[in-house]
Amino acid sequence: MSLAFIFAGQGSQKEGMLAEVPNDDKKLVFQKVGVLLPDTAKSYQSTVVTQLSLLLLETFQAKELVNAGFIPEQVAGHSIGAYPAAVIAGVLSLEEAIQLVYIRSTQMEKLFPSGYGMAVIVGLEKKELEPLIQKLTKRGEILYLANQNAAQQFTVSGENSALTELLTIVQKNGAPYSKKLNITVPSHSPLMKPAVKELKQALAKVELQEPSIKYVTNYSARSVQTKAAVCEDLSENLVHPVLWDEMTDVLIENGGTLYVEFGPGNTLSKLIQAKSTEVKAVSISQIGISGTKFFIRKWGK
Repeated sequence: MSLAFIFAGQGSQKEGMLAEVPNDDKKLVFQKVGVLLPDTAKSYQSTVVTQLSLLLLETFQAKELVNAGFIPEQVAGHSIGAYPAAVIAGVLSLEEAIQLVYIRSTQMEKLFPSGYGMAVIVGLEKKELEPLIQKLTKRGEILYLANQNAAQQFTVSGENSALTELLTIVQKNGAPYSKKLNITVPSHSPLMKPAVKELKQALAKVELQEPSIKYVTNYSARSVQTKAAVCEDLSENLVHPVLWDEMTDVLIENGGTLYVEFGPGNTLSKLIQAKSTEVKAVSISQIGISGTKFFIRKWGK
């Protein structure tokens, strides 16, 4: 058995997802950065509240398994999921991650308080989608191909009006599924460069530790085990696409056979399960902490 932890990104947040997170953890966020986490649908319209809540939830879930003796050999996080991944890898403390995610999310929200977002498009290959985006950008529309989650699943960042037009176009060009995501900033695009500058300055002040396990990077899809490489990924993933499709290849090439997804959804576990019949994947939100422990014991024999 080779256990890997995978951490979800923004978009899957939902009301009530912090129900099992200890109040002391929520208080820690307020003590460190002065942000309350109401855990309501309305509060998750805020990028700051959403990203801090995901960090708290995913770190709590993963630590529950680690404290029970289930230690992963590698971690990978999608976008904001890179921060709980770095905590579990021993690079950051939770307190440091809270402060960094606060800077990351406030800068993102400050840059784009409204009018921008992201959309997901399923069923088209990259060579089919890119010309459709380019056709709109040549007209002056602001759009960027953001994340590649699978061979035929992509996210696009940009202005809401351009995203709406693109969704109409891709549907006419055969995409069976596409929709606007519950994300209000154009993540993983060059539009985030000013936020990266602030984040790098903040990271430079943190005394990072060398990772105790393998960490798979977002923007370059590499397996690394140095604090410098993790640090670079934590900042650079904001302006570059998340190469999740390639990241899952790396996880499997590293020998990963059992995968646990942390967060409120199950998208990442489904994607990696679809990659290979040789692996097993589960979402902790689907079967709970006790169910996940049973899963690992059963398939880890």
